[in-house]
Amino acid sequence: MNYSRIVASNLLQIKAIKLNTQSPFTWASGIKSPIYCDNRISLSHPPARNVIKEALAEKSKEFGAFDMVAGVATAGIAHGHYWQIFSTCLFHT
Repeated sequence: MNYSRIVASNLLQIKAIKLNTQSPFTWASGIKSPIYCDNRISLSHPPARNVIKEALAEKSKEFGAFDMVAGVATAGIAHGHYWQIFSTCLFHT
């Protein structure tokens, strides 16, 4: 399954991806970019959130075994938590 396209499509549908070439966004890191993805928006859209959760779980298989996942600001904490719940059900049942 091509999760990249599915996740991108979901993010576009819920208007989480913003483009502005005239006045670039300043990310939390200070980097200026014409594109911004507001991951917080996906938290209030369960279908998109579930696709992201599944994509994270699938992608994580490429890294082999690990003990912990950290979801970091901004908006990564919730995604890390959802991934952990999903992956625990997926890999440990």
